[in-house]
Amino acid sequence: MNPRQNRNQPKFTNRAIDKYADQLKALEMSQLMLTAMLLHRRHPRSLPNNKNELTNICLAELGKTEVNERQEILTNILNGVKDAPSTDSSAWIKTPIHPRLEALLRRRVNKIWIDVENTNDKQRFLLTYNYEFLTNKLSPTLTELEKEWQQLSTLNELDWLKKDDTTEFLKYFYKEHKKYKIDRNTNQPIFNENQESRSHVFTTAIDGLIWLDSFSPSKELRKSVVGKARMLWKQAKDRKTSEKKQKNFSLQADVCEMLNKLSKEYGLTETKIIETLIKNETESEIYLSQLNTSK
Repeated sequence: MNPRQNRNQPKFTNRAIDKYADQLKALEMSQLMLTAMLLHRRHPRSLPNNKNELTNICLAELGKTEVNERQEILTNILNGVKDAPSTDSSAWIKTPIHPRLEALLRRRVNKIWIDVENTNDKQRFLLTYNYEFLTNKLSPTLTELEKEWQQLSTLNELDWLKKDDTTEFLKYFYKEHKKYKIDRNTNQPIFNENQESRSHVFTTAIDGLIWLDSFSPSKELRKSVVGKARMLWKQAKDRKTSEKKQKNFSLQADVCEMLNKLSKEYGLTETKIIETLIKNETESEIYLSQLNTSK
């Protein structure tokens, strides 16, 4: 149902069809959208946000049915639309939708959210959800989704992470998360040291939490993954800090350049090269003794 195509549709003037127009126009916009989808019997990518256009879509679809069945078809659909579960069960979904909640809703309602002009994400989700609920008896219910979100929203294994450390830590967290996948049959996480992941690289702490939400609601499993990544990150951070302390001396620019060249040539850190030279000199006493002699 392309909005541009809908605007070009002829307005139906057949009295046998037009008598249903008043029933349709009395609906709220969201109900009329859902009615158009149910009559069309397809999950469209987009819908117009205009009552006249939506009414014409509904009338066109009714016109394809048997005359003696039209009122029954419309009545059944309208009864379902008016009892749509979102009416009383969606107050907990706030706008704008939190990124973690949006990710949860997209996982649980695995359909493209219908694009409607001048509507927010909550309205788009509910339109998609209600269509799936009424046509496929979708599970879980909104109440079950609310409970799941209430549980997940209390979990934040990355609340200790400082802003300045986020980028560096997430590199290790991403490496660690690639070792896990979810078994589709048991819905349980599986560990595989060589598992490759197609997930995008995390750029924010929210990215990490979204993955943890999809990985498992278990506090123990989530804590384990974060703990391993944190340990690796801390070890790397400590090594860098230690190396900086050990190199806390001033070298002339040409000496720094030579040290860097040696580091690349032998595949050793600059600290390791300096340590090796000092140890060798301590054992052999060749170069420094010659330096003293030349004085």
